[in-house]
Amino acid sequence: MTSTQAYSIVLQAVLKHDTRLLSEEMWELAEGDALVGTNSKIPVPRIPTVFPPVAYELNYFANPVDPNRTSTMNLLNTELALGSTISGRPAGSYGWSGLRNSYYMIDPINGFGYMWSSQCGPWASPEVITLRDNLEKLLYQALIE
Repeated sequence: MTSTQAYSIVLQAVLKHDTRLLSEEMWELAEGDALVGTNSKIPVPRIPTVFPPVAYELNYFANPVDPNRTSTMNLLNTELALGSTISGRPAGSYGWSGLRNSYYMIDPINGFGYMWSSQCGPWASPEVITLRDNLEKLLYQALIE
């Protein structure tokens, strides 16, 4: 089995809230926003680079439609969308990435996820982010049609 096949199995398990990974209670915590109902706000950090040949700086992991509704970190160490993104992700979706521009996204609202695996650098180059966002736009347009 390749690592992409194995990762696909993990993505499916996350979508199904497989209790072999986490208990139901932990799934609720992992996908929740602990700041709801509080006056607390976590500043959205710019993701700086210390070595530009390997990684670009990134202002947002997924660009929000409303900059006042950005994202927070959750228990899965991912970016949790608090509002929809320009690519169409709804609030409650989350994603993460690997250093060589592999991107993963789970959308529990619409019941799907994706994995885009590449081995190019540097991480988060504007061209790669544009390709990722265009892929997401196509996925969400297909849901509407």
